[in-house]
Amino acid sequence: DYLSTLYNTSLSQPVSAFVIYPNPANEFIRVQAVEYSEPDSYIVTDFSGRIVLKSKLRSQNNLIDIRLLKAGIYFVKIGENRKNMMQFIKN
Repeated sequence: DYLSTLYNTSLSQPVSAFVIYPNPANEFIRVQAVEYSEPDSYIVTDFSGRIVLKSKLRSQNNLIDIRLLKAGIYFVKIGENRKNMMQFIKN
């Protein structure tokens, strides 16, 4: 189920604080936070580390427009310390 994919059952610790789907994606990605308490910033970087998008997550379920990105591998980093990071592929 949904939570079992987010938690490592042997350690009972979160694996990721958010989920990105669909992956791969063409026009939009949805970023869903496991826990949401206040707006948090995010950046999207390309494979070389260049920031290509940035904004704030405004709810637990956010839609990010990726139509202007070229096809490739990207990373979404969330939070001030950018510890939460997940990869997605733009077709």
